[in-house]
Amino acid sequence: MLQQVGLNPPSGKSDADQLVFEHAHSGRLIYSSILQGVGLMMFVVPILFLFRSANGRAERVRGAFAGLVILGPLALGLGLALSSVGSTKSAEKFHDQEPAVIQLARQQADQAKAPQAKPAQNGKSSTTAPATTTAPTGSTTINLNGTTTTVAAPATPDQAASNARENLADHLNKHTTLLVAGGLISTIGVLALVFGMIYTNLWSMRTGLLSRFWGMLGIAFGLFLVIPIFPPIPGLVLWFAAISLMFLGFWPRPLPPAWGAGEAIPWPRPGEDIGPPPEREPSGTVEGSGREISEPPLPEDGGPVEEQGMDQTPGETQGQRRKKRKRRK
Repeated sequence: MLQQVGLNPPSGKSDADQLVFEHAHSGRLIYSSILQGVGLMMFVVPILFLFRSANGRAERVRGAFAGLVILGPLALGLGLALSSVGSTKSAEKFHDQEPAVIQLARQQADQAKAPQAKPAQNGKSSTTAPATTTAPTGSTTINLNGTTTTVAAPATPDQAASNARENLADHLNKHTTLLVAGGLISTIGVLALVFGMIYTNLWSMRTGLLSRFWGMLGIAFGLFLVIPIFPPIPGLVLWFAAISLMFLGFWPRPLPPAWGAGEAIPWPRPGEDIGPPPEREPSGTVEGSGREISEPPLPEDGGPVEEQGMDQTPGETQGQRRKKRKRRK
């Protein structure tokens, strides 16, 4: 935000215009770049914590990769700060050398377009210029003594000055030590951070420390550092902020059970058997069907079962046996 609010950076791809802009706002750009570099270095705290947590829950996680996990944020932040300081140095050199370079380019363009004198013949000089025609490609065709030669058309002073500015900016950017070193360190940091984001999030999902959503989101933001589909830095800031709030206990949802258990509890895959359904308490209502049975009923007057069933006829219903007992009484 400090680099964007109130400033209008050049929208084109001109290195010369970029150096002019950086020279005009050098102090603000350096401070904001150093602050951004420190912020990137702080990414090492949550990603290392997540890596060590996965390492403690799975033996297949290689602890030696912790060095790459640490190197990524540190190198990226340091390289960004060095590149900003080096770019400011390059902008200062460009500001000092630009006027002389532009003046020399204009003079050379004017001299190239001036008419040249014809060589002297028999001791007499002639100012007659050789016959020239313009080719369709913008070059100049010179016909001298029957020999045709095609040379590039001289640039206008404005074109020569513009080309000289761009060449000077490109030369300074390639030969400023801090700028070259910062770019190299930043490249190493980007590659290490991409590896750390992919490896750590992959094992965090496998051990159940992160859900698939947050794990795949972290992998995607890591890949965006080398595949610029989405701005990577804002995405990484939001992702690291979210998981840091989870670790500190300020996230609305609780942490996955693997954190409290201290062991790997992988998330079930789609369609995977998650065990029997939970038991439900009986509600007091039983569904079923009833039918009469031929077994002897329990005694109603407290007598022994054997006496009650001595005169039972096979096939009699319970109602018929009651009527028979009433007639006896």
